[in-house]
Amino acid sequence: MDVVSDKKIDKLIATQGMTRVYELEDGSWLTARDGTVAWRNNNPGNLKFGFKDSVDTPENRLPRTKEEALHSAQTNYKGVVALDQWGNAVFESYEAGREAQKSLLLHRMGDKTVDELVKSYSTKDYSGEAHHDNQIKTIYNTAAAEGFDLHGKKVKQMSTDELNALADGVSKAESWKAGTVEKTPPLNEEQLRAALGPHAHTKAPAHSTNATATHTHTHALRQGDQGATVGHLQQDLAALGMTSRDGHAIKPDQHFGQRTHEAVETFQLAHGLKPDGVAGPATLAAITQAKDLAQTHTPSLLDAQHPAHGMYQQAYQCVARLDETQGRASGAHTQMFAGSLTAAALGAGMNQIDHVVLSDDASRGFAVQGPLSSPFKQYASVNVMDAIQTPLDQSSQQAAAQMSATPIAPSLNQNLTAQQHVAGPSL
Repeated sequence: MDVVSDKKIDKLIATQGMTRVYELEDGSWLTARDGTVAWRNNNPGNLKFGFKDSVDTPENRLPRTKEEALHSAQTNYKGVVALDQWGNAVFESYEAGREAQKSLLLHRMGDKTVDELVKSYSTKDYSGEAHHDNQIKTIYNTAAAEGFDLHGKKVKQMSTDELNALADGVSKAESWKAGTVEKTPPLNEEQLRAALGPHAHTKAPAHSTNATATHTHTHALRQGDQGATVGHLQQDLAALGMTSRDGHAIKPDQHFGQRTHEAVETFQLAHGLKPDGVAGPATLAAITQAKDLAQTHTPSLLDAQHPAHGMYQQAYQCVARLDETQGRASGAHTQMFAGSLTAAALGAGMNQIDHVVLSDDASRGFAVQGPLSSPFKQYASVNVMDAIQTPLDQSSQQAAAQMSATPIAPSLNQNLTAQQHVAGPSL
């Protein structure tokens, strides 16, 4: 199994889009890019712990602080070092995440056999196909290759080795995908900005703006600081739409007061940074990246030059099939629905859309990554009426912003976890 690192993760420094920057136990830093969220977070079970200020949509937030959610995660599972902005757990090692995955299998599905485990979450998609047979076959074949026969055994009856084989099979059926890693000494502000900036999925601006060149800082700014650098920070926060908790706009008065502190916290929460209200190197780098993206022209999702064009095409094809099953022709509503789903999926950390399904009352649409039969599938949802009225240009901008984790409209990433307590689609 390809894992992020053979050394333990000590701290999550920053997260943007499909990039994570970690500090390892030996003091070095590691940048992990692409792959699946499960791989990037050392979280093969996709364990998630919601909190009230996450970037999930309001109906999917839990009434607790991020610190309380992290405490819950660390109380229930060993090796949790952080939560990302969606509440997904980050484990110190793949081994720690794997133990949490096995605990989830035992406690949530202990009374089920492999067939029952998979089929209990299986449904037909809108192409009229069900996928549980392939899922079951993959799990059994993986276990057999390791010397175990899981046929007829309930999860709670499996030995430690058999449970490991089951977890291997689930990961293989889920198409666990590793990305790329780069190990470095601790990064300075400019290096961290480069690590967090666009890579294979986005186009970097041709040059930095004057504001970027002038307003970068080499030290942390915090409440009580005064001066021109604070004023520049306030201008940047205001330009990005950050406000204090009471909704007041930030004024560039060059005094780092309580409202500026709260605006920095808001920005940090949207980027998966530690919400301490201190504008350190990671926060300043993220602000610079957000400004660069805002000042760069964003092509339409219809344009192959858009970094999310491929995912949009996947969403469009799924929605078009849904149109066909309901006897209506595809049109502008199809494009807008697909665009909204693409933006939501990217915000949830997904990297592909395999299915689109509707809730029972058709009020919400779900973009799904992975087999519908999988208990570890990922999905993001949108309000259907809002989605089919959202201009494609707006979704195009949101999708591009999500790929660099620019603070935009909330999105959600719902996984089957022991702590979620939120109803998703009946898949």
